[in-house]
Amino acid sequence: MARDHARINIGIWGSAGFRRLSPRAQHLYFVLVTSPSLSYCGVADWRPKRLAALSEEWTLGQVEAAAAELQEQRVVFFDDDTEEAFVRKWMKHDGLIGQERMAVSVASAYAATSSIRLRGLIVHELRSLREAQPQLRGWGKSKLLEVLDEPSIDPHEEPGQGQAELQLGANQSSDEVELGPNQTSPTPAPAPATNSSSLLRAENGAGSYPEAFEEFWQAYPKKADKRAALRAWERALKRADREQILAGAVRYAADPNREDEFTKNAATWLNADAWLNPPEPPRGGRPPSRAESRIQGNLAAVEAVRRMTEGDTHDTRRDGEAPGLHWGAGRPAPHPGDNHRLAPGFG
Repeated sequence: MARDHARINIGIWGSAGFRRLSPRAQHLYFVLVTSPSLSYCGVADWRPKRLAALSEEWTLGQVEAAAAELQEQRVVFFDDDTEEAFVRKWMKHDGLIGQERMAVSVASAYAATSSIRLRGLIVHELRSLREAQPQLRGWGKSKLLEVLDEPSIDPHEEPGQGQAELQLGANQSSDEVELGPNQTSPTPAPAPATNSSSLLRAENGAGSYPEAFEEFWQAYPKKADKRAALRAWERALKRADREQILAGAVRYAADPNREDEFTKNAATWLNADAWLNPPEPPRGGRPPSRAESRIQGNLAAVEAVRRMTEGDTHDTRRDGEAPGLHWGAGRPAPHPGDNHRLAPGFG
């Protein structure tokens, strides 16, 4: 039965990880979880061009940049080859495993997932959920138990994009793999993508990346998630020439306002066409901290007193006060015995 609504836990706004995402990444997340194609195990169709068409001002590059960010933060995983996206915590928050009938639907949705990589991630999330909530009624369904014994992939060991080594189920060995529900042949070992010759070379070791990409990699200031960067590089070459991208990377690395803490991963930078960006703005333009604001307020108060004492010749001194301090009309100068504070935290 097709879904006609989507459940979104409002507690998501209490997640520090989700709030660290950029608005475009958060938007793509909500687009995916409200997609009519989202299955009961959290897998949705991944067709960036179609998603870009959902908004007049959304471009393909922006969609891909948002996807790269979601994957870097391990919120959503994507398989470009099978055109599938897996929302990692969907099964946990949707509460389907607590219902026996829906637990069977989760197992069926797993069987319908094409990506070996995403299937492994689904199994890992189900195992983690059973460990955390063993009382859920759905664990008693044999179809779901068969899924739990399938090979798994730990998302924390995932190298961004590409394939990762599968962990065998409890009753599996490297020589014999048990069949899962609705399978007629053993689950094959993960294989490199076959639609990218350069990605095949990347599987063989760090030294086998394409020479042009290696030149970019050496110039780029942050060395993280190299395989994801390679895929983003190949897509970027369809939108710009190599020299333009390389020149942008060199400028970004040499930018005096770039800080290591805020330097983007190469895949994010490439997906966003960031070689077209202007230089980074100075970080000094950030809002002052609370302590800095208090100090500035105190200095402003002192300056106001100085101007009043020097700029007004009307003498409103109290009896016995020394000349030289001239205060505005109707505003007496502080008496030595007064407990006068110029500003909070000062005086």
